Amino acid sequence: MTLEPEPTTRVQLCGPMIVERSGQRLERQLPGPQGRRLFGYLVLHRHRPSSRDELVAALWSDDPPHGAASALNALLSKLRRVLGTDAFDGRSNVRLLLGDGVMVDVEVAGEAVHRAESRVALGGWKEAWGPSLVALLVAEREFLPGEEGPWIDEQRRFLGEVRLRALETYGTAGLELDSLDAARITGFKAFVHGALLGLALAAGTDGDPTVAATLHGTADR
Repeated sequence: MTLEPEPTTRVQLCGPMIVERSGQRLERQLPGPQGRRLFGYLVLHRHRPSSRDELVAALWSDDPPHGAASALNALLSKLRRVLGTDAFDGRSNVRLLLGDGVMVDVEVAGEAVHRAESRVALGGWKEAWGPSLVALLVAEREFLPGEEGPWIDEQRRFLGEVRLRALETYGTAGLELDSLDAARITGFKAFVHGALLGLALAAGTDGDPTVAATLHGTADR
């Protein structure tokens, strides 16, 4: 069995926010609720530059305060101090640079449910269990709790769809595995759920579900 290399950056946006870079926890250093909101947006859109008008809309939707541009500048400056100036590219258009070794729970959930669906399509019922549970562990948590906005609602809808898809692959795999009755299926789910969270806690990430994604390869074997 070949283990995937450990990510250098882990981000949890569902449930309590967790940010870990090179083994250092940074979420408490983010500049308040608005800083966490801005960071979350930049993480999810890090594959392209975001204009300042777009970032203002992400922070305040259709009701930006007077001096929104200055407030955005202040938040970006504080994020640069926390994450490092090399983590940002551009001034008028801003892009967050986290490198290749990044694990974001929202993205992990999407990749995991796709993997589970692929296994089910090929009749790999046993191999669909692990990815289905990983997707469920993430999607059952609220995205950016306490925050509201169009882009946040969009992510919550996406995660709601991921949850339904994961439940379907999980249920289909369970039904196809004739050797497992309902009680054993429930017990197996509880066992794997506890094992994944236990491993996450052992890794020192406070139950960060993104850690569970490293178990994809193990669960498939």
